[in-house]
Amino acid sequence: MNSKLGDCALLAQLKPLGIAQDVHPMSHPSGRPAVHAVAHGEKMAVQGRKRAALFSWKRSAQLYLDEILRLPLSRL
Repeated sequence: MNSKLGDCALLAQLKPLGIAQDVHPMSHPSGRPAVHAVAHGEKMAVQGRKRAALFSWKRSAQLYLDEILRLPLSRL
């Protein structure tokens, strides 16, 4: 993002996280990459929580046990 509009949109996205309320990313050379990293990290965390909600330990255990039962007895 090279525009002030893009910076403002990013700050608006981070505001609900309690970040960047008083600091503009252009105020420090390392500010912009840090703000982008936080924004990207939160996005990844949200995606991770959605993916984790789809995971089932019961289904995983069932698949594992099914595979064990398929092994020839000589391999056990």
